[in-house]
Amino acid sequence: MISFLEKKQKSIKESVESFQVSDALFKWALRRSLTLMIVNAQSCCTGHLKDLKVGQPNQISGVITQNPGRANVLILCGAVTHRMGPIIRHLYDQMEKPSWVVALGSCAAGGGAMHYSYAVARDLNKIVPVDVFVPGCPVSRESLIDALDKIVQKAS
Repeated sequence: MISFLEKKQKSIKESVESFQVSDALFKWALRRSLTLMIVNAQSCCTGHLKDLKVGQPNQISGVITQNPGRANVLILCGAVTHRMGPIIRHLYDQMEKPSWVVALGSCAAGGGAMHYSYAVARDLNKIVPVDVFVPGCPVSRESLIDALDKIVQKAS
């Protein structure tokens, strides 16, 4: 005969196993549900974004949207100017929560070739909280996929 304590221990064990399955399911679903919104400030780095294929093995599946209310990842490409700052902040505030920001390329990360221009906002963290900086000019496709993978890791 099973005692009350043994029943409770069995119930707790099943709950923990169930939680582990649901955590794995959450990670799997998140990996396949990234909705990307791209802000292109005249950048050469956006060419790799069109190469993202939905559902290919070892890649992040992502849907690109122009509606900030449906996006959960904001990708900033190019040198962001001071005039663009309030617009980018407004887009970020409208995004689905939780949301993440990726600064794609040297221009987005620190101004790139236009770093010393008076018009360039060199520190994006003063505008929006950047989760991942992806260096390079141009950014490699693998770096972009790694950045999106880091977002999935942060979320889970």
